[in-house]
Amino acid sequence: MQPRISVVVPVYNSQEYLEKCLDSILNQSFNAFEIVLVNDGSTDDSLNIAQRYAEQDVRIKLTTQSNAGLAVARNQGVFNARGEFVTFVDSDDYIHPRALELLHDTATQTNSDIVICPYQLTTESGQVLVTSTPLNEPDPKIHFGTILAAKAPSMVCDKLIKRELFITNDIWFPAGLLHEDVPTTFRLFHFATRIATVDIPLYNWVRRGASLSQSISDKHVFDFFQGFLLARRFLEEHNLLEDYLAHFTRRVLHFSLGAIDRMEDHGGFNHNVWSHLINRWLKLSNLVSEQSLLALESFDREMHLNYFHRFPPSKDQSMSGLEIAELEQEVRHLQAMVGSPGFKRYLELAQKFEHWFPEQSMRRKAVRFLKQLRTS
Repeated sequence: MQPRISVVVPVYNSQEYLEKCLDSILNQSFNAFEIVLVNDGSTDDSLNIAQRYAEQDVRIKLTTQSNAGLAVARNQGVFNARGEFVTFVDSDDYIHPRALELLHDTATQTNSDIVICPYQLTTESGQVLVTSTPLNEPDPKIHFGTILAAKAPSMVCDKLIKRELFITNDIWFPAGLLHEDVPTTFRLFHFATRIATVDIPLYNWVRRGASLSQSISDKHVFDFFQGFLLARRFLEEHNLLEDYLAHFTRRVLHFSLGAIDRMEDHGGFNHNVWSHLINRWLKLSNLVSEQSLLALESFDREMHLNYFHRFPPSKDQSMSGLEIAELEQEVRHLQAMVGSPGFKRYLELAQKFEHWFPEQSMRRKAVRFLKQLRTS
Protein backbone atom coordinates (compact mmCIF):
# COMPACT_ATOMS: atom_id res chain seq x y z
CA MET A 1 0.00 0.00 0.00
CA GLN A 2 1.29 3.42 -0.95
CA PRO A 3 1.80 5.42 2.25
CA ARG A 4 -0.05 8.71 2.63
CA ILE A 5 2.44 10.06 5.15
CA SER A 6 6.19 9.60 5.41
CA VAL A 7 7.51 10.19 8.92
CA VAL A 8 11.16 11.24 8.64
CA VAL A 9 13.21 10.32 11.72
CA PRO A 10 16.90 11.28 11.66
CA VAL A 11 18.88 9.24 14.18
CA TYR A 12 22.17 10.13 15.80
CA ASN A 13 23.33 8.57 19.09
CA SER A 14 19.86 8.41 20.62
CA GLN A 15 19.91 4.85 21.94
CA GLU A 16 18.24 5.87 25.21
CA TYR A 17 15.22 7.44 23.53
CA LEU A 18 14.84 5.83 20.10
CA GLU A 19 12.55 2.97 21.14
CA LYS A 20 10.04 5.31 22.79
CA CYS A 21 10.12 7.51 19.70
CA LEU A 22 9.52 4.64 17.28
CA ASP A 23 6.86 3.01 19.46
CA SER A 24 4.91 6.28 19.55
CA ILE A 25 4.84 6.30 15.73
CA LEU A 26 4.16 2.61 15.18
CA ASN A 27 1.23 2.66 17.61
CA GLN A 28 -0.67 5.34 15.71
CA SER A 29 -4.43 5.11 15.11
CA PHE A 30 -3.65 5.91 11.44
CA ASN A 31 -2.03 3.12 9.41
CA ALA A 32 -1.20 4.50 5.96
CA PHE A 33 2.27 5.71 6.80
CA GLU A 34 5.91 4.76 6.52
CA ILE A 35 8.82 5.63 8.78
CA VAL A 36 11.89 6.84 6.93
CA LEU A 37 14.71 6.25 9.39
CA VAL A 38 18.01 7.91 8.53
CA ASN A 39 20.91 6.81 10.70
CA ASP A 40 23.41 9.66 10.61
CA GLY A 41 26.57 7.75 11.50
CA SER A 42 25.60 6.86 15.07
CA THR A 43 28.41 5.50 17.21
CA ASP A 44 26.24 4.09 19.99
CA ASP A 45 23.64 1.29 19.77
CA SER A 46 21.13 3.39 17.77
CA LEU A 47 21.82 1.59 14.48
CA ASN A 48 21.26 -1.83 16.04
CA ILE A 49 17.97 -0.66 17.52
CA ALA A 50 16.92 0.81 14.18
CA GLN A 51 17.81 -2.39 12.33
CA ARG A 52 15.85 -4.50 14.81
CA TYR A 53 12.75 -2.36 14.39
CA ALA A 54 13.10 -2.34 10.58
CA GLU A 55 13.28 -6.14 10.53
CA GLN A 56 10.09 -6.39 12.59
CA ASP A 57 7.93 -3.88 10.71
CA VAL A 58 7.83 -3.42 6.94
CA ARG A 59 6.62 0.18 7.35
CA ILE A 60 10.13 1.16 8.43
CA LYS A 61 12.64 2.06 5.72
CA LEU A 62 16.18 2.39 7.07
CA THR A 63 18.99 4.33 5.44
CA THR A 64 22.48 4.69 6.88
CA GLN A 65 24.94 7.45 6.02
CA SER A 66 28.20 8.79 7.35
CA ASN A 67 27.68 11.52 9.93
CA ALA A 68 26.68 14.64 8.00
CA GLY A 69 24.36 16.42 10.41
CA LEU A 70 20.64 16.81 10.95
CA ALA A 71 20.02 18.88 7.82
CA VAL A 72 21.48 16.28 5.46
CA ALA A 73 19.65 13.47 7.28
CA ARG A 74 16.34 15.29 6.91
CA ASN A 75 17.02 15.99 3.24
CA GLN A 76 17.78 12.33 2.68
CA GLY A 77 14.53 11.42 4.40
CA VAL A 78 12.47 13.76 2.22
CA PHE A 79 14.22 12.47 -0.89
CA ASN A 80 13.49 8.84 0.04
CA ALA A 81 9.91 9.48 1.17
CA ARG A 82 7.05 7.96 -0.83
CA GLY A 83 4.13 9.61 0.93
CA GLU A 84 2.12 12.56 -0.34
CA PHE A 85 2.87 14.28 2.96
CA VAL A 86 5.95 14.31 5.16
CA THR A 87 6.36 15.10 8.82
CA PHE A 88 9.43 15.04 11.02
CA VAL A 89 10.05 13.49 14.43
CA ASP A 90 13.37 13.90 16.19
CA SER A 91 14.62 10.62 17.60
CA ASP A 92 14.57 11.81 21.21
CA ASP A 93 10.97 13.08 21.01
CA TYR A 94 7.59 11.33 20.65
CA ILE A 95 4.11 11.99 19.29
CA HIS A 96 0.46 11.70 20.35
CA PRO A 97 -1.25 8.34 19.47
CA ARG A 98 -3.65 10.10 17.07
CA ALA A 99 -1.14 12.58 15.64
CA LEU A 100 -1.02 11.23 12.09
CA GLU A 101 -4.78 10.62 11.94
CA LEU A 102 -5.69 14.15 13.00
CA LEU A 103 -3.07 15.80 10.81
CA HIS A 104 -4.02 13.76 7.75
CA ASP A 105 -7.79 14.18 8.20
CA THR A 106 -7.39 17.93 8.60
CA ALA A 107 -5.22 18.18 5.49
CA THR A 108 -7.71 16.13 3.46
CA GLN A 109 -10.85 17.89 4.69
CA THR A 110 -9.44 21.39 4.14
CA ASN A 111 -7.34 20.62 1.05
CA SER A 112 -4.33 22.16 2.79
CA ASP A 113 -0.66 21.98 1.86
CA ILE A 114 0.53 22.38 5.46
CA VAL A 115 -1.16 21.49 8.73
CA ILE A 116 0.20 22.84 12.01
CA CYS A 117 -0.43 21.41 15.47
CA PRO A 118 0.48 22.66 18.93
CA TYR A 119 3.58 21.11 20.45
CA GLN A 120 4.36 20.52 24.10
CA LEU A 121 7.82 21.30 25.47
CA THR A 122 8.32 18.81 28.27
CA THR A 123 10.95 17.71 30.75
CA GLU A 124 12.39 14.21 30.59
CA SER A 125 9.95 13.23 33.34
CA GLY A 126 7.01 14.38 31.22
CA GLN A 127 6.23 17.69 32.93
CA VAL A 128 4.77 20.13 30.39
CA LEU A 129 6.69 23.41 30.39
CA VAL A 130 5.13 25.13 27.39
CA THR A 131 2.26 24.44 25.01
CA SER A 132 2.42 26.32 21.74
CA THR A 133 -0.55 28.08 20.15
CA PRO A 134 -0.42 27.93 16.34
CA LEU A 135 -1.87 30.76 14.30
CA ASN A 136 -5.33 29.71 13.11
CA GLU A 137 -5.19 31.30 9.69
CA PRO A 138 -5.67 29.65 6.26
CA ASP A 139 -3.71 32.30 4.31
CA PRO A 140 -0.11 31.12 3.83
CA LYS A 141 1.09 34.72 3.32
CA ILE A 142 0.17 35.51 6.91
CA HIS A 143 2.14 32.51 8.13
CA PHE A 144 5.04 33.41 5.84
CA GLY A 145 5.36 36.86 7.40
CA THR A 146 4.80 35.62 10.94
CA ILE A 147 7.45 32.90 10.74
CA LEU A 148 9.86 35.16 8.86
CA ALA A 149 9.53 37.69 11.70
CA ALA A 150 10.19 34.91 14.27
CA LYS A 151 6.78 35.47 15.82
CA ALA A 152 5.91 31.81 15.24
CA PRO A 153 8.12 28.69 15.50
CA SER A 154 10.29 27.74 12.55
CA MET A 155 10.39 24.10 13.65
CA VAL A 156 9.12 21.50 11.18
CA CYS A 157 8.23 18.81 13.70
CA ASP A 158 4.85 20.40 14.50
CA LYS A 159 3.80 20.36 10.84
CA LEU A 160 2.48 17.99 8.19
CA ILE A 161 3.80 19.20 4.82
CA LYS A 162 3.08 18.18 1.25
CA ARG A 163 6.26 16.61 -0.04
CA GLU A 164 5.93 18.34 -3.41
CA LEU A 165 6.55 21.71 -1.72
CA PHE A 166 10.11 20.53 -1.07
CA ILE A 167 10.66 18.81 -4.41
CA THR A 168 8.96 21.19 -6.85
CA ASN A 169 10.46 24.32 -5.30
CA ASP A 170 13.90 22.83 -4.59
CA ILE A 171 13.69 23.56 -0.86
CA TRP A 172 16.23 21.73 1.26
CA PHE A 173 17.67 22.18 4.71
CA PRO A 174 21.08 23.90 4.45
CA ALA A 175 23.80 21.34 5.11
CA GLY A 176 26.17 22.02 7.97
CA LEU A 177 24.08 24.69 9.69
CA LEU A 178 22.73 24.35 13.20
CA HIS A 179 19.02 25.17 13.61
CA GLU A 180 18.60 24.35 9.95
CA ASP A 181 14.81 24.73 10.03
CA VAL A 182 15.09 28.49 10.73
CA PRO A 183 16.15 29.47 7.16
CA THR A 184 13.95 26.75 5.62
CA THR A 185 10.42 26.61 7.00
CA PHE A 186 9.21 30.07 6.02
CA ARG A 187 10.07 29.32 2.38
CA LEU A 188 7.62 26.40 2.33
CA PHE A 189 4.79 28.75 3.28
CA HIS A 190 5.64 31.07 0.39
CA PHE A 191 4.75 28.31 -2.07
CA ALA A 192 1.78 26.85 -0.16
CA THR A 193 -1.82 27.66 -1.12
CA ARG A 194 -3.72 26.85 2.08
CA ILE A 195 -2.84 26.23 5.73
CA ALA A 196 -4.85 24.47 8.43
CA THR A 197 -4.36 23.89 12.15
CA VAL A 198 -5.21 21.24 14.73
CA ASP A 199 -6.01 22.42 18.24
CA ILE A 200 -4.70 19.35 20.11
CA PRO A 201 -1.00 19.15 21.11
CA LEU A 202 0.35 16.28 19.02
CA TYR A 203 4.12 16.64 19.28
CA ASN A 204 6.16 16.21 22.47
CA TRP A 205 9.45 18.08 22.30
CA VAL A 206 11.58 16.85 25.17
CA ARG A 207 14.03 19.30 26.68
CA ARG A 208 17.14 17.47 27.80
CA GLY A 209 20.05 18.77 29.84
CA ALA A 210 22.49 19.37 26.97
CA SER A 211 20.18 19.38 23.96
CA LEU A 212 21.37 21.09 20.78
CA SER A 213 18.42 23.48 20.72
CA GLN A 214 19.25 24.85 24.17
CA SER A 215 23.02 25.12 23.86
CA ILE A 216 25.00 28.06 22.52
CA SER A 217 28.47 28.37 21.04
CA ASP A 218 30.43 30.40 18.53
CA LYS A 219 29.15 28.10 15.76
CA HIS A 220 25.55 28.81 16.74
CA VAL A 221 26.14 32.51 16.27
CA PHE A 222 28.02 32.12 12.98
CA ASP A 223 25.30 29.79 11.67
CA PHE A 224 22.54 32.19 12.64
CA PHE A 225 24.23 34.85 10.52
CA GLN A 226 24.59 32.44 7.62
CA GLY A 227 20.88 31.70 7.97
CA PHE A 228 20.10 35.43 7.90
CA LEU A 229 21.99 35.80 4.64
CA LEU A 230 20.17 32.81 3.12
CA ALA A 231 16.82 34.29 4.13
CA ARG A 232 17.70 37.68 2.67
CA ARG A 233 18.87 36.06 -0.56
CA PHE A 234 15.51 34.27 -0.87
CA LEU A 235 13.61 37.52 -0.31
CA GLU A 236 15.74 39.33 -2.87
CA GLU A 237 15.38 36.58 -5.47
CA HIS A 238 11.59 36.69 -5.14
CA ASN A 239 11.36 40.51 -4.95
CA LEU A 240 10.00 40.34 -1.41
CA LEU A 241 12.61 42.20 0.63
CA GLU A 242 10.97 45.63 0.40
CA ASP A 243 7.57 44.29 1.48
CA TYR A 244 9.01 42.19 4.30
CA LEU A 245 11.92 44.33 5.46
CA ALA A 246 10.45 44.89 8.92
CA HIS A 247 9.72 41.15 9.29
CA PHE A 248 13.24 40.25 8.23
CA THR A 249 14.81 42.81 10.57
CA ARG A 250 12.80 41.49 13.48
CA ARG A 251 14.00 37.96 12.69
CA VAL A 252 17.64 39.06 12.69
CA LEU A 253 17.32 40.90 16.01
CA HIS A 254 15.20 38.18 17.63
CA PHE A 255 17.87 35.53 17.09
CA SER A 256 20.86 37.83 17.62
CA LEU A 257 19.65 39.25 20.92
CA GLY A 258 18.37 35.83 21.93
CA ALA A 259 21.84 34.35 21.41
CA ILE A 260 23.34 36.93 23.76
CA ASP A 261 20.65 36.26 26.36
CA ARG A 262 21.38 32.53 26.20
CA MET A 263 25.09 33.20 26.65
CA GLU A 264 24.28 35.08 29.82
CA ASP A 265 22.06 32.21 31.00
CA HIS A 266 24.72 29.57 30.37
CA GLY A 267 27.74 31.54 31.60
CA GLY A 268 31.32 31.02 30.50
CA PHE A 269 31.17 33.67 27.78
CA ASN A 270 32.58 37.16 27.49
CA HIS A 271 29.17 38.73 26.94
CA ASN A 272 30.56 42.18 26.32
CA VAL A 273 32.88 40.98 23.57
CA TRP A 274 30.16 38.92 21.91
CA SER A 275 27.71 41.83 22.07
CA HIS A 276 30.26 44.01 20.27
CA LEU A 277 31.01 41.37 17.66
CA ILE A 278 27.35 40.63 16.96
CA ASN A 279 26.54 44.31 16.62
CA ARG A 280 29.51 44.71 14.27
CA TRP A 281 28.41 41.76 12.11
CA LEU A 282 24.86 43.09 11.98
CA LYS A 283 26.07 46.36 10.51
CA LEU A 284 28.85 45.04 8.27
CA SER A 285 26.45 42.53 6.72
CA ASN A 286 23.91 45.35 6.25
CA LEU A 287 21.42 43.26 8.21
CA VAL A 288 20.62 46.28 10.36
CA SER A 289 20.51 49.69 8.73
CA GLU A 290 18.73 52.98 9.30
CA GLN A 291 16.12 51.95 6.75
CA SER A 292 15.49 48.55 8.35
CA LEU A 293 15.24 50.02 11.85
CA LEU A 294 12.72 52.58 10.62
CA ALA A 295 10.66 49.77 9.12
CA LEU A 296 10.90 47.82 12.35
CA GLU A 297 9.85 50.73 14.56
CA SER A 298 6.25 50.73 13.32
CA PHE A 299 6.11 46.92 13.01
CA ASP A 300 7.42 45.98 16.46
CA ARG A 301 8.16 48.88 18.77
CA GLU A 302 9.25 46.58 21.61
CA MET A 303 11.94 44.86 19.52
CA HIS A 304 13.05 48.25 18.21
CA LEU A 305 13.57 49.52 21.75
CA ASN A 306 15.24 46.27 22.79
CA TYR A 307 17.84 46.71 20.06
CA PHE A 308 18.75 50.22 21.20
CA HIS A 309 18.76 49.09 24.82
CA ARG A 310 21.32 46.40 23.98
CA PHE A 311 23.27 48.52 21.49
CA PRO A 312 22.89 52.18 22.50
CA PRO A 313 23.89 54.75 19.86
CA SER A 314 26.45 56.39 22.16
CA LYS A 315 29.97 54.99 21.95
CA ASP A 316 30.73 52.26 24.44
CA GLN A 317 34.17 53.07 25.86
CA SER A 318 34.77 49.54 27.16
CA MET A 319 36.19 48.50 23.77
CA SER A 320 36.97 50.67 20.78
CA GLY A 321 35.96 49.86 17.22
CA LEU A 322 39.59 49.21 16.37
CA GLU A 323 39.92 46.78 19.25
CA ILE A 324 36.79 44.93 18.13
CA ALA A 325 38.20 44.59 14.63
CA GLU A 326 41.55 43.43 15.98
CA LEU A 327 39.94 40.88 18.26
CA GLU A 328 37.78 39.55 15.46
CA GLN A 329 40.86 39.23 13.25
CA GLU A 330 42.87 37.48 15.94
CA VAL A 331 40.06 35.04 16.72
CA ARG A 332 39.91 34.00 13.08
CA HIS A 333 43.70 33.86 12.85
CA LEU A 334 43.97 31.55 15.84
CA GLN A 335 41.14 29.36 14.60
CA ALA A 336 42.99 28.99 11.30
CA MET A 337 46.25 28.13 13.12
CA VAL A 338 44.52 25.46 15.13
CA GLY A 339 42.59 24.09 12.18
CA SER A 340 40.12 21.42 13.21
CA PRO A 341 41.84 18.98 15.56
CA GLY A 342 40.10 17.09 18.33
CA PHE A 343 38.82 18.88 21.41
CA LYS A 344 41.73 17.92 23.65
CA ARG A 345 44.32 18.87 21.07
CA TYR A 346 42.65 22.23 20.58
CA LEU A 347 42.89 23.09 24.27
CA GLU A 348 46.52 21.99 24.40
CA LEU A 349 47.39 24.32 21.53
CA ALA A 350 45.32 27.16 22.93
CA GLN A 351 47.13 26.93 26.27
CA LYS A 352 50.49 27.01 24.49
CA PHE A 353 49.39 29.97 22.41
CA GLU A 354 48.37 31.91 25.49
CA HIS A 355 51.88 31.76 26.94
CA TRP A 356 53.43 32.98 23.71
CA PHE A 357 51.80 36.41 23.78
CA PRO A 358 52.19 39.40 26.14
CA GLU A 359 49.68 39.57 28.98
CA GLN A 360 47.72 42.60 27.67
CA SER A 361 48.00 41.87 23.95
CA MET A 362 44.93 41.48 21.79
CA ARG A 363 46.09 38.01 20.79
CA ARG A 364 46.24 36.94 24.44
CA LYS A 365 42.66 38.23 24.84
CA ALA A 366 41.64 36.33 21.72
CA VAL A 367 43.09 33.08 23.05
CA ARG A 368 41.24 33.48 26.32
CA PHE A 369 38.07 34.29 24.44
CA LEU A 370 38.37 31.14 22.31
CA LYS A 371 39.07 29.02 25.37
CA GLN A 372 35.91 30.34 27.00
CA LEU A 373 33.90 29.37 23.91
CA ARG A 374 35.38 25.89 23.67
CA THR A 375 35.01 25.01 27.35
CA SER A 376 31.54 26.41 27.97
